[in-house]
Amino acid sequence: MARAGITVMARAVITVRARAGITVMARAGITLMARAGITVMARAGITVRARAVITVRARAGITVMARAGITVMARAGITLMARAVITVMARAGITVMARAGITVRARAGITVRARAGITLMARAGITLLARAGITLMALHSWLGLA
Repeated sequence: MARAGITVMARAVITVRARAGITVMARAGITLMARAGITVMARAGITVRARAVITVRARAGITVMARAGITVMARAGITLMARAVITVMARAGITVMARAGITVRARAGITVRARAGITLMARAGITLLARAGITLMALHSWLGLA
């Protein structure tokens, strides 16, 4: 069917519509739209957008972006970024980084690192190490922990 520059093709359960450089394909509840190197796919409340090497997926308030091995997920003010084996989570000024069993949390100049039952907290030149009920505090790296 052709009308006003619109081309619609129906075959089996596939519907394709082309107009002004926009191609829209619908099949089994899937809507695929391509325009200027951008591909948008919608299915079951999921919206996927691909442009260049960036893939963005949105569903139920969750936005996931993948580019060059980096995955970024945003939901309810939380931003989660994964690259290689590093996972970084940011929410309300808090940055949490996890890599190889190490968890690092930074907020307002405070850095907390946890690994194998050890908690290391650093703030303003003060290093605090806690393990097995023992608390050690080093000011200005007196104990060489900072």
